This record gives sequence, C-alpha cells and structure tokens, in this order.
Amino acid sequence: FVVSLSQQRESQLRELNLLEKEIMIMGQKNFKLEYALTMLAKEEENANKIIISLNQKLLRINIDLVKQNDLKKELEDKNCVIKSECILSFQEFELELIKLQSDLKHLCTDKIMLKEELKLVQQESLSWEKKVQLMQDTVKKIKEEQSVGGIASMKSEIHRMEIRLFHLKKIQEKLIHDMNLCITRRDIIVNKVFDKLKKNPKVKHNERVVMHKRLSDQRIKIKQLQKVSTKIINF
Repeated sequence: FVVSLSQQRESQLRELNLLEKEIMIMGQKNFKLEYALTMLAKEEENANKIIISLNQKLLRINIDLVKQNDLKKELEDKNCVIKSECILSFQEFELELIKLQSDLKHLCTDKIMLKEELKLVQQESLSWEKKVQLMQDTVKKIKEEQSVGGIASMKSEIHRMEIRLFHLKKIQEKLIHDMNLCITRRDIIVNKVFDKLKKNPKVKHNERVVMHKRLSDQRIKIKQLQKVSTKIINF
C-alpha cells in the first residue's frame, strides 16, 4: 500500500512538474502574445495616424483638383472668347486690307486718268496758242495791207478784209467756245484732284505739289489766252 502511494505521489509530482512546465511555457507564450498584441496595437495606431494624414492630404488634393478644374474651365472660356475676338479682328483686318487695296487700285486708275486729262488740256492749250498766234499774224497782216495802195486797191482790200474778218469772227467764236470747254474741264480736273487728296490723306506731298503746279500753269496760260482773245475781239 505504501509503495502504491509512493508511486502515486511520484506520478503526481511528475504530472505537477509537467503542469508547471506547461504553465511556464504558456506564460512565456502569453507574454509573447501580449507583446505581439502591444506591438500590433502600436502599429495599428501608427497606421491609423498615417491613414488620417493620408486622408487629409487626399482631401487637400481633391480641393486643389477642384480649384484647378474650375481654373481650367475659366481659362478655356477666356481662351474661347479671346480666340473669337481674334478671329473677328482678323476678318475685319482682311476686309479693311481688301478695301484699301481696292481704293489704291482706284486711286492709281484715277491718277492715270487725271494725267491723261492733263495731257489733253496741255495739248489743247498748245493748240489755242497756235490759233491765237495765227489770229495775231492775220490781224497784223490786215493792218499792213490797210496802209498800202490807193482807193481802188483799198476797196478790193476792204472786200477781202471783210471776208477775212468774217472768217476771223468764226475762228474767235470757236476759240471762245473751246476756251470755255477747257475752263470747265480744268475745274472738273481740279475738283477731282482735290477730292482724291481729301479722301486719301496718305498721298505723297510731292505728287500733290506737282499736280497743283501743273494746274496753276494751265490757269495762267488760259488767262493769257483769254486776254489775247479779248484784244482781238476789241480790234
């Protein structure tokens, strides 16, 4: 019986030792688990802080993105408006350029026409000078013929003079008519020139002076011809 109790006691001691070892092992495992849980809690806390920080950054990024989108839309709208204004301005410039080119073409054409008309006036002026010179020579010859010969020859010369006088009057009438036409044409040319100069202030000053000088010369010649014609008529 004693042996049996001793064996039981030894068996119980062994079991107790095993239990103590298991408790020790379990305690160590529990300590490790608690340490691991503590570390996990710290990591979770750090992760939460990081998540909160990232959420704040994401929120700021979203706000900036919204602002940038609004700014982009505003800039696109402004760009469209500026583009439309530029296109409209370019179209207006093109129309103005076409108009200026057309005006320049018309101005060149008018300039050529005015030069031709001025040339015709100069030619007519030369023709008048020749006619006046012819009339002066004829009148001079008539005066010379009047001072030569007797009564008989004077009667014959008077008849010839009457015929020539009639012819001279016809020439005078034609000359006066031509001078009136020239004066009218001269006024038309002057008005055209000054109208063009008023409408086109960019015309070179030299061309304006030359044209004005030529027209002034023609006025002087016409006045001289009028004086000569008046003298012939009075004669």
